[in-house]
Amino acid sequence: MLKRSLLVTVALTILVYSESNDTYHKNISSFPLKIVQTFKDINRSILQNEFNGNWHIRVMDGKDIRQARAILDLDLDDMKLSGFDACNQMNGILIKHNEENISVPALMTTRMGCRETLHTWVSVRLHQLLKEGFSIKEEEKYGIEGVTIKSPNHELFLKKMGED
Repeated sequence: MLKRSLLVTVALTILVYSESNDTYHKNISSFPLKIVQTFKDINRSILQNEFNGNWHIRVMDGKDIRQARAILDLDLDDMKLSGFDACNQMNGILIKHNEENISVPALMTTRMGCRETLHTWVSVRLHQLLKEGFSIKEEEKYGIEGVTIKSPNHELFLKKMGED
């Protein structure tokens, strides 16, 4: 949150400074629109940077699945996804349908068998969620800061790997 506040402060300072030159009086009516666009651009870049990285799937559809060791590696800058679905390595291209819906219509995976029922359960639901389309939201659940990935039929809660 401190990083977000600092970026907003810097962006507003730059925006105000750039508006204080000769064109200030000519462009005063566009100033509120520029602030709104600046905030949208900052928010988009912060969200992408915050969501990029390796995420451990902790809860799926209300069930603790940490033992499955499923991992998503998100790269929203290049719109790529990779990871481990509890049984197989996977890769795919993220398709952004709108600001709140992303999907992975073609998921490539290795073809190993699942070791346990839990692994199969996680793998099947994760593939369904990725194909259905999902939204990503930063939030705190279960006393942990992380992200929720939600599709029409499934919900995941993930914790970023390497963060306490």
